[in-house]
Amino acid sequence: MSLDNLTIASRYSKALFELAVEKDQTEAFLAELKQLRQVFVDNPPIGRGPLRIIASG
Repeated sequence: MSLDNLTIASRYSKALFELAVEKDQTEAFLAELKQLRQVFVDNPPIGRGPLRIIASG
């Protein structure tokens, strides 16, 4: 059984959000995700890899 990238990303993001809520750290998680997104935006070769969905959101 093979999952497509969107399904995997959806499951991962849901789990990450649930963890942030559980730890009452949603704002901190959001700030870190924004920083990670900026890394991909600032470095296009990285954004063309398997994690390109992060930079496009």
